[in-house]
Amino acid sequence: MPPAPITSQNVGHYDAPLTSFGIAYMQSTDNFVAQKVFPPVPVSLASDVYPVWPRGNFYRDDVQVRPMGGRAPMQGVKPTWASYTIEEEALSAAIDDRETANQTSPINMARAKTRMLMAQHMIHADRKFAAAFLATSLWGTDVTGVASAPSAAQTIFWNLATSDPVVEIRKRKRAVLGATGIMPNVLVLGSDVELALLDNAAVIARISGGASKSDPALVEQATLEAAFGVRIVTGRGIYNTAVEEGTESMAFIVPAKSALLAYAAPNAGLEEPSAGYTFAWNGLLGGQAAGVSVKTWREEGASSDFIQAATAHTQKIVAADLGVFFSLVVQ
Repeated sequence: MPPAPITSQNVGHYDAPLTSFGIAYMQSTDNFVAQKVFPPVPVSLASDVYPVWPRGNFYRDDVQVRPMGGRAPMQGVKPTWASYTIEEEALSAAIDDRETANQTSPINMARAKTRMLMAQHMIHADRKFAAAFLATSLWGTDVTGVASAPSAAQTIFWNLATSDPVVEIRKRKRAVLGATGIMPNVLVLGSDVELALLDNAAVIARISGGASKSDPALVEQATLEAAFGVRIVTGRGIYNTAVEEGTESMAFIVPAKSALLAYAAPNAGLEEPSAGYTFAWNGLLGGQAAGVSVKTWREEGASSDFIQAATAHTQKIVAADLGVFFSLVVQ
């Protein structure tokens, strides 16, 4: 960094880096959704199978009077089998001794590169989440937005005054309940959908008892959750689609105009239904498999210290009938 030119304001002074201030673009963890929707299933192996019990057997009523001196009617059930596969995914950075020897406060290359690795892992996790859960033809029901006259698989765009998203969500929740016996409890929103709901006249009327759009403070996440009767998670994370050192091209990770209504179990367990689960390979990375495990080491031959951030999990739909995907519900 060359010294600043001498002016009347800095005679006798050369500019130096501030030791308590600097700027780095770091997204808040609140922007990301991957670890907030479906619970983790700790597993010891990279691949395995799990039982899927037929819903129909559990929902029939075959109970009868036991005949005198006879056996009760027999009931049988057997599972089918599904599988998961996990790959370890990692990213590393090197800190050359020359970088360490030449850094001056407030520059700390180890801290900066570790934060960069963690930031990229958050982005990668949300991209995996979006690919696994936020697309058409994945769930039991797909709903698309239209301007008017919606069919059974359509809804009025949620940014239009003629729409009522609360009624729409309640209707879809009841449909899932009627088909599975389980009520959806989480709504994942794209950023444009969140904005549409915050400004939707029907939503505002329910939440604020008639307040207008000029008083948006009354419409917040907690009140949205109360109106829709679900937990709400909004994806606000963005990522740069360009190659390293290329011209930046930013995009939202979670499809901004779409939403997912689903049932997410509070915890994973035997015979515990959930629309999706996160299979975490704890046998490789321990308790950090669903998150990010960081390790460091020294390589004298390279005159460098290395940092590696790794994760080992996969996110999978395990009960497609417990989810409804809303595609392009905002104009």
